[in-house]
Amino acid sequence: MTEHGPYGTACLYPECRDLDDPSSTWCWTGYIDQARVGWDAKPGVAAHVPAFDTDQEAIAWALERTPVVVIHDEDNKPFWAGQGSAPEDVPDLWARRTEL
Repeated sequence: MTEHGPYGTACLYPECRDLDDPSSTWCWTGYIDQARVGWDAKPGVAAHVPAFDTDQEAIAWALERTPVVVIHDEDNKPFWAGQGSAPEDVPDLWARRTEL
């Protein structure tokens, strides 16, 4: 796996730290897909996001690698956490969510 350039899409989500133990603590993780609408790249994982204790740590890590960041809540609802305006297919902003 190589570090990805600025044109992929970071997908972040909450996950149990120990998938075999549902009572374990939660973390924020995900991946960077090399595909991005408007760019010639085939879908595929370009980088795995390490486990972070907070959503803000995961978002900061992702933003260092790409301006396109989508974060999912526990219900898998997508929110925009990237730079610039939110795309039409992910109109809700993570910074404005009311519950998690």
